[in-house]
Amino acid sequence: MKKFVTILVVLSLVVTVVPSFAQSQPADEAEANKQLVIDFIDVVFNQADVERAAEFASADYIQNTGMPSGLEVLQGSILGLHTAFPDIQYTLFDIASEGDLVAARLVITGTQEGDFMGIPATGNPVAAATINFWRVEDGLLAEHWEVVDQFSFLGQLGVIPGGADAPALENFGLPYAEQESAEPESDTEATREVVERLYTDVLNARDVDAAAELIADDYVWYSPFVAPGLEGFQQFYLGIFDAFPDVQREIVLEVVENDKAFVLSTITGTHQGGEQLYGIPPTGNPIEYASADIFRVANGQIVEQWDVGDYVTLFTQIGLIPPMQ
Repeated sequence: MKKFVTILVVLSLVVTVVPSFAQSQPADEAEANKQLVIDFIDVVFNQADVERAAEFASADYIQNTGMPSGLEVLQGSILGLHTAFPDIQYTLFDIASEGDLVAARLVITGTQEGDFMGIPATGNPVAAATINFWRVEDGLLAEHWEVVDQFSFLGQLGVIPGGADAPALENFGLPYAEQESAEPESDTEATREVVERLYTDVLNARDVDAAAELIADDYVWYSPFVAPGLEGFQQFYLGIFDAFPDVQREIVLEVVENDKAFVLSTITGTHQGGEQLYGIPPTGNPIEYASADIFRVANGQIVEQWDVGDYVTLFTQIGLIPPMQ
Protein backbone atom coordinates (compact mmCIF):
# COMPACT_ATOMS: atom_id res chain seq x y z
CA MET A 1 0.00 0.00 0.00
CA LYS A 2 2.92 2.34 0.56
CA LYS A 3 3.78 2.05 -3.13
CA PHE A 4 0.18 2.81 -4.01
CA VAL A 5 0.15 5.97 -1.93
CA THR A 6 3.48 6.99 -3.47
CA ILE A 7 2.16 6.62 -7.01
CA LEU A 8 -0.76 8.86 -6.03
CA VAL A 9 1.93 11.45 -5.43
CA VAL A 10 1.90 12.13 -1.68
CA LEU A 11 3.48 15.50 -0.97
CA SER A 12 6.91 15.53 0.64
CA LEU A 13 6.97 18.01 3.52
CA VAL A 14 10.72 18.55 3.24
CA VAL A 15 10.40 21.79 1.30
CA THR A 16 11.29 25.38 1.99
CA VAL A 17 9.30 28.58 2.03
CA VAL A 18 9.71 30.72 -1.06
CA PRO A 19 9.19 34.49 -1.05
CA SER A 20 6.30 36.19 -2.80
CA PHE A 21 6.99 37.24 -6.36
CA ALA A 22 6.68 40.81 -7.59
CA GLN A 23 4.63 41.51 -10.69
CA SER A 24 7.65 41.52 -12.98
CA GLN A 25 6.80 38.56 -15.18
CA PRO A 26 5.96 39.53 -18.78
CA ALA A 27 2.44 38.54 -19.77
CA ASP A 28 3.67 36.49 -22.73
CA GLU A 29 6.03 34.51 -20.48
CA ALA A 30 3.23 33.79 -18.01
CA GLU A 31 1.00 32.55 -20.81
CA ALA A 32 3.83 30.45 -22.29
CA ASN A 33 4.42 28.78 -18.92
CA LYS A 34 0.73 27.99 -18.54
CA GLN A 35 0.57 26.61 -22.07
CA LEU A 36 3.57 24.40 -21.32
CA VAL A 37 1.63 22.82 -18.43
CA ILE A 38 -1.58 22.51 -20.47
CA ASP A 39 0.25 20.73 -23.30
CA PHE A 40 2.17 18.53 -20.84
CA ILE A 41 -1.08 17.33 -19.27
CA ASP A 42 -2.79 16.75 -22.60
CA VAL A 43 0.03 15.02 -24.47
CA VAL A 44 1.85 13.11 -21.74
CA PHE A 45 -0.84 12.34 -19.16
CA ASN A 46 -4.05 12.15 -21.19
CA GLN A 47 -2.66 10.72 -24.43
CA ALA A 48 0.07 8.71 -22.64
CA ASP A 49 2.56 9.87 -25.30
CA VAL A 50 5.46 9.43 -22.91
CA GLU A 51 8.03 9.54 -25.71
CA ARG A 52 7.30 13.26 -26.02
CA ALA A 53 7.74 13.94 -22.28
CA ALA A 54 11.20 15.42 -22.91
CA GLU A 55 9.55 18.22 -24.91
CA PHE A 56 7.94 19.45 -21.71
CA ALA A 57 10.00 18.31 -18.71
CA SER A 58 13.71 18.22 -17.90
CA ALA A 59 15.62 14.93 -17.69
CA ASP A 60 16.13 15.30 -13.92
CA TYR A 61 12.50 16.35 -13.29
CA ILE A 62 12.38 16.82 -9.50
CA GLN A 63 9.46 15.27 -7.64
CA ASN A 64 8.56 16.72 -4.24
CA THR A 65 5.81 14.13 -4.02
CA GLY A 66 7.25 10.97 -2.48
CA MET A 67 8.05 9.57 -5.93
CA PRO A 68 11.63 9.22 -7.20
CA SER A 69 12.75 12.03 -9.48
CA GLY A 70 13.70 11.75 -13.13
CA LEU A 71 11.88 11.72 -16.43
CA GLU A 72 12.10 7.95 -16.91
CA VAL A 73 10.38 7.30 -13.59
CA LEU A 74 7.60 9.69 -14.56
CA GLN A 75 7.15 7.99 -17.93
CA GLY A 76 6.90 4.57 -16.29
CA SER A 77 4.33 5.73 -13.73
CA ILE A 78 2.14 7.25 -16.46
CA LEU A 79 2.18 4.03 -18.48
CA GLY A 80 1.30 2.12 -15.30
CA LEU A 81 -1.67 4.40 -14.64
CA HIS A 82 -2.97 3.92 -18.18
CA THR A 83 -2.66 0.14 -17.84
CA ALA A 84 -4.72 0.16 -14.64
CA PHE A 85 -7.10 2.92 -15.77
CA PRO A 86 -7.30 2.77 -19.59
CA ASP A 87 -9.71 5.72 -19.74
CA ILE A 88 -7.86 7.91 -17.22
CA GLN A 89 -8.12 11.63 -17.90
CA TYR A 90 -6.81 14.76 -16.20
CA THR A 91 -9.28 17.65 -16.64
CA LEU A 92 -8.01 21.18 -16.00
CA PHE A 93 -10.24 23.44 -13.89
CA ASP A 94 -7.96 26.32 -12.86
CA ILE A 95 -4.47 27.52 -13.76
CA ALA A 96 -2.27 30.47 -12.79
CA SER A 97 1.32 31.57 -13.36
CA GLU A 98 3.66 33.84 -11.40
CA GLY A 99 7.40 34.17 -11.75
CA ASP A 100 8.80 30.74 -12.61
CA LEU A 101 5.87 28.89 -11.02
CA VAL A 102 2.65 27.51 -12.48
CA ALA A 103 -0.21 26.18 -10.35
CA ALA A 104 -3.20 24.18 -11.52
CA ARG A 105 -6.27 22.42 -10.15
CA LEU A 106 -7.12 19.20 -11.96
CA VAL A 107 -9.62 16.39 -11.58
CA ILE A 108 -8.51 12.80 -12.25
CA THR A 109 -11.18 10.44 -13.59
CA GLY A 110 -11.03 6.87 -14.80
CA THR A 111 -12.17 3.29 -14.33
CA GLN A 112 -9.97 0.65 -12.74
CA GLU A 113 -9.81 -2.11 -15.34
CA GLY A 114 -6.39 -3.51 -14.41
CA ASP A 115 -4.23 -4.40 -11.43
CA PHE A 116 -2.93 -1.27 -9.73
CA MET A 117 -0.01 -1.61 -7.32
CA GLY A 118 -1.38 -4.87 -5.93
CA ILE A 119 -5.03 -3.84 -6.00
CA PRO A 120 -6.95 -6.18 -8.35
CA ALA A 121 -9.21 -4.59 -10.95
CA THR A 122 -12.46 -3.45 -9.35
CA GLY A 123 -14.26 -1.95 -12.33
CA ASN A 124 -14.92 1.05 -10.09
CA PRO A 125 -15.06 4.58 -11.49
CA VAL A 126 -12.92 7.12 -9.64
CA ALA A 127 -12.79 10.90 -9.52
CA ALA A 128 -10.39 12.88 -7.34
CA ALA A 129 -9.21 16.48 -7.25
CA THR A 130 -5.54 17.42 -7.24
CA ILE A 131 -3.70 20.74 -6.98
CA ASN A 132 -0.25 20.92 -8.55
CA PHE A 133 2.68 23.34 -8.64
CA TRP A 134 5.50 23.32 -11.19
CA ARG A 135 8.71 25.32 -11.45
CA VAL A 136 9.76 26.23 -14.99
CA GLU A 137 13.44 26.50 -15.91
CA ASP A 138 14.81 27.18 -19.41
CA GLY A 139 11.44 26.51 -20.98
CA LEU A 140 10.94 23.11 -19.34
CA LEU A 141 9.15 21.86 -16.24
CA ALA A 142 11.95 21.27 -13.74
CA GLU A 143 10.22 20.64 -10.40
CA HIS A 144 6.82 19.45 -9.19
CA TRP A 145 4.69 19.50 -6.03
CA GLU A 146 1.20 18.00 -5.67
CA VAL A 147 -1.57 17.23 -3.21
CA VAL A 148 -4.10 14.58 -4.29
CA ASP A 149 -7.43 13.74 -2.67
CA GLN A 150 -6.17 10.27 -1.81
CA PHE A 151 -8.92 9.70 0.74
CA SER A 152 -11.62 9.85 -1.95
CA PHE A 153 -9.48 7.90 -4.42
CA LEU A 154 -8.83 5.04 -1.99
CA GLY A 155 -12.42 5.01 -0.83
CA GLN A 156 -13.75 4.69 -4.37
CA LEU A 157 -11.42 1.71 -4.94
CA GLY A 158 -12.69 0.09 -1.76
CA VAL A 159 -9.31 0.24 0.02
CA ILE A 160 -10.74 2.39 2.80
CA PRO A 161 -13.96 0.94 4.28
CA GLY A 162 -17.07 2.99 3.62
CA GLY A 163 -15.63 4.71 0.56
CA ALA A 164 -17.91 6.84 -1.56
CA ASP A 165 -18.86 6.44 -5.20
CA ALA A 166 -17.05 8.66 -7.67
CA PRO A 167 -18.85 12.00 -7.97
CA ALA A 168 -19.95 13.26 -11.37
CA LEU A 169 -17.35 15.44 -13.09
CA GLU A 170 -19.73 18.41 -13.22
CA ASN A 171 -19.79 18.46 -9.41
CA PHE A 172 -16.24 19.85 -9.50
CA GLY A 173 -17.29 22.99 -11.40
CA LEU A 174 -16.72 24.22 -14.93
CA PRO A 175 -13.58 22.90 -16.71
CA TYR A 176 -10.99 25.50 -17.66
CA ALA A 177 -11.58 25.17 -21.40
CA GLU A 178 -15.29 25.92 -20.96
CA GLN A 179 -15.00 28.91 -18.63
CA GLU A 180 -16.07 32.27 -19.98
CA SER A 181 -13.29 34.85 -19.90
CA ALA A 182 -14.00 37.82 -17.67
CA GLU A 183 -11.98 40.71 -16.33
CA PRO A 184 -10.88 39.80 -12.77
CA GLU A 185 -12.24 42.09 -10.07
CA SER A 186 -9.04 42.07 -8.01
CA ASP A 187 -5.44 42.67 -9.04
CA THR A 188 -2.59 40.39 -8.05
CA GLU A 189 -1.14 42.40 -5.17
CA ALA A 190 -4.55 43.09 -3.63
CA THR A 191 -5.32 39.37 -3.77
CA ARG A 192 -1.97 38.48 -2.21
CA GLU A 193 -2.45 40.89 0.68
CA VAL A 194 -5.91 39.53 1.55
CA VAL A 195 -4.83 35.88 1.41
CA GLU A 196 -1.60 36.38 3.38
CA ARG A 197 -3.58 38.24 6.06
CA LEU A 198 -5.92 35.25 6.26
CA TYR A 199 -2.94 33.08 7.21
CA THR A 200 -1.30 35.51 9.63
CA ASP A 201 -4.31 37.19 11.27
CA VAL A 202 -6.84 34.34 11.30
CA LEU A 203 -5.41 30.86 10.79
CA ASN A 204 -2.10 31.16 12.63
CA ALA A 205 -3.43 33.64 15.22
CA ARG A 206 -6.41 31.29 15.69
CA ASP A 207 -8.75 34.30 15.70
CA VAL A 208 -12.09 33.64 13.98
CA ASP A 209 -13.31 37.18 14.75
CA ALA A 210 -10.58 38.59 12.51
CA ALA A 211 -12.12 36.69 9.60
CA ALA A 212 -15.03 39.17 9.45
CA GLU A 213 -12.85 41.63 7.53
CA LEU A 214 -11.47 39.07 5.08
CA ILE A 215 -14.31 36.61 4.41
CA ALA A 216 -17.33 37.77 2.40
CA ASP A 217 -20.86 37.18 3.67
CA ASP A 218 -21.62 35.14 0.54
CA TYR A 219 -18.34 33.19 0.75
CA VAL A 220 -18.42 29.60 -0.50
CA TRP A 221 -15.87 26.91 0.37
CA TYR A 222 -16.40 23.90 -1.89
CA SER A 223 -16.05 21.41 0.95
CA PRO A 224 -18.61 19.04 2.51
CA PHE A 225 -17.27 20.02 5.95
CA VAL A 226 -17.94 23.78 5.75
CA ALA A 227 -21.27 25.62 5.62
CA PRO A 228 -21.43 28.66 3.30
CA GLY A 229 -20.89 32.23 4.43
CA LEU A 230 -18.74 33.90 7.06
CA GLU A 231 -20.56 32.08 9.85
CA GLY A 232 -19.85 28.70 8.27
CA PHE A 233 -16.15 29.57 7.98
CA GLN A 234 -15.99 30.69 11.61
CA GLN A 235 -17.85 27.66 12.95
CA PHE A 236 -15.54 25.30 11.06
CA TYR A 237 -12.38 26.91 12.40
CA LEU A 238 -13.72 27.14 15.95
CA GLY A 239 -13.85 23.36 15.83
CA ILE A 240 -10.35 23.08 14.34
CA PHE A 241 -8.83 25.48 16.88
CA ASP A 242 -10.53 23.58 19.70
CA ALA A 243 -9.20 20.23 18.47
CA PHE A 244 -5.70 21.57 17.65
CA PRO A 245 -5.03 24.54 19.99
CA ASP A 246 -1.48 24.96 18.65
CA VAL A 247 -2.28 24.51 14.95
CA GLN A 248 -0.07 26.42 12.50
CA ARG A 249 0.11 26.71 8.71
CA GLU A 250 3.42 27.42 7.00
CA ILE A 251 3.17 28.66 3.44
CA VAL A 252 5.46 26.60 1.23
CA LEU A 253 4.54 27.89 -2.23
CA GLU A 254 2.33 30.75 -3.40
CA VAL A 255 1.16 31.55 -6.93
CA VAL A 256 -1.04 34.63 -7.29
CA GLU A 257 -2.53 35.85 -10.54
CA ASN A 258 -5.24 38.50 -10.72
CA ASP A 259 -8.10 37.46 -8.41
CA LYS A 260 -6.88 33.96 -7.50
CA ALA A 261 -4.19 32.73 -5.12
CA PHE A 262 -2.91 29.14 -5.09
CA VAL A 263 -1.25 28.30 -1.76
CA LEU A 264 0.60 25.15 -0.73
CA SER A 265 1.06 24.87 3.02
CA THR A 266 2.21 22.50 5.75
CA ILE A 267 -0.19 22.14 8.69
CA THR A 268 1.19 21.15 12.10
CA GLY A 269 -0.32 20.90 15.56
CA THR A 270 -1.32 18.55 18.36
CA HIS A 271 -4.67 16.79 18.74
CA GLN A 272 -5.33 18.00 22.28
CA GLY A 273 -8.97 19.08 22.33
CA GLY A 274 -12.37 18.70 20.77
CA GLU A 275 -14.68 16.18 22.39
CA GLN A 276 -15.08 14.42 19.06
CA LEU A 277 -13.19 15.20 15.84
CA TYR A 278 -14.67 13.08 13.03
CA GLY A 279 -15.83 10.81 15.87
CA ILE A 280 -12.37 10.55 17.47
CA PRO A 281 -11.70 11.84 21.03
CA PRO A 282 -8.43 13.75 21.71
CA THR A 283 -5.39 11.54 21.19
CA GLY A 284 -2.52 13.88 22.11
CA ASN A 285 -0.95 12.93 18.78
CA PRO A 286 1.06 15.44 16.73
CA ILE A 287 -0.10 16.08 13.18
CA GLU A 288 1.80 17.20 10.09
CA TYR A 289 0.23 17.08 6.67
CA ALA A 290 -0.04 19.07 3.44
CA SER A 291 -2.87 21.22 2.13
CA ALA A 292 -3.27 23.08 -1.15
CA ASP A 293 -5.88 25.84 -1.34
CA ILE A 294 -7.20 28.21 -3.98
CA PHE A 295 -8.81 31.49 -2.96
CA ARG A 296 -10.73 33.92 -5.17
CA VAL A 297 -10.85 37.52 -3.99
CA ALA A 298 -13.36 40.22 -4.96
CA ASN A 299 -13.78 43.68 -3.44
CA GLY A 300 -11.10 43.03 -0.84
CA GLN A 301 -12.61 39.81 0.53
CA ILE A 302 -12.37 36.09 -0.14
CA VAL A 303 -15.51 34.92 -1.95
CA GLU A 304 -14.59 31.37 -2.99
CA GLN A 305 -12.22 28.63 -1.81
CA TRP A 306 -11.22 25.20 -3.11
CA ASP A 307 -8.87 22.85 -1.28
CA VAL A 308 -7.21 19.45 -1.48
CA GLY A 309 -5.76 18.05 1.72
CA ASP A 310 -3.64 14.99 2.47
CA TYR A 311 -6.39 13.63 4.69
CA VAL A 312 -5.06 10.07 4.57
CA THR A 313 -2.04 11.30 6.55
CA LEU A 314 -4.16 13.41 8.94
CA PHE A 315 -6.73 10.67 9.58
CA THR A 316 -3.96 8.13 10.15
CA GLN A 317 -2.21 10.44 12.61
CA ILE A 318 -5.35 10.88 14.74
CA GLY A 319 -6.31 7.20 14.49
CA LEU A 320 -9.41 7.57 12.33
CA ILE A 321 -8.05 5.08 9.78
CA PRO A 322 -5.36 2.41 10.29
CA PRO A 323 -1.86 2.94 8.87
CA MET A 324 -1.50 1.83 5.26
CA GLN A 325 0.60 -1.32 4.92
